[in-house]
Amino acid sequence: MDLAECLATIATGTNKDMLQIDLTTLSVKDASKLAKHKGPLDFVGLTTLSPQVATELAKHKGTLFLGLTSLSVKAATELAKHKGALSLDELTTLSPQVAIELANHKGLMDLIGLTNLPVDVATKLVKHKGTVILNGLTTLPVDVARELARSKNGLSLNGLTTLPVEVATELAKSKGILILDGLKTLPVEVATELAKSKGYLQLGGLTTLSVKVATELANYKGALSLNGLKTLSPKAQAALMTNPKIILPEKFQDKKLENSPESKDPEQ
Repeated sequence: MDLAECLATIATGTNKDMLQIDLTTLSVKDASKLAKHKGPLDFVGLTTLSPQVATELAKHKGTLFLGLTSLSVKAATELAKHKGALSLDELTTLSPQVAIELANHKGLMDLIGLTNLPVDVATKLVKHKGTVILNGLTTLPVDVARELARSKNGLSLNGLTTLPVEVATELAKSKGILILDGLKTLPVEVATELAKSKGYLQLGGLTTLSVKVATELANYKGALSLNGLKTLSPKAQAALMTNPKIILPEKFQDKKLENSPESKDPEQ
């Protein structure tokens, strides 16, 4: 949608749909007008942003999608004042200075474009006051995991498909929300470490569990979501049901244990 169409839509004052704005540059004046839209704004073509324009866009009260490939410290300072969800999913690098400023943002922040997170950036970013989406990370060094576990809010690390025991040990120290939906299997020793966490843990990618893993997860101290489970043996189900803080799919919440040919214990 071009600028004129967007401004005409906003002028009605009733449209709350997402507006995708096809612009590669944006003036302060137009940014001010667009920020009044009552729905999400998507600036997919905007790869750079001046601090002045960032100041105006930060006044928007809905979700803000920005296709930025670079971000200055001053622009980050202004964007951090935005009170809605902020998507910066095209950023592939983040300096410690920019991370310091973005950490002041309150709300969900999408940084899925980051495929590497230096420990000095993680140290700053962990102070963010909302959920941070880091699904672009496919591996996590122990020292970075140690820093991220200091978050008291939310972390989404769905890009991780395996979790070394030593990394699980560090992440288990988190007292906030931890989303690890990328894990499709869970070794017993990893389950043992994760079960030590006192925060909220989501393992939505697991579709079945062995009795040994279920027994370990039953020791979980905080709230644990296993909503992706499709099959469970009666013994595995019984183990999980001993912990009322474990969230199971509706079919496994009944006190009558599932007992079907599909519910055999999986091999570890």
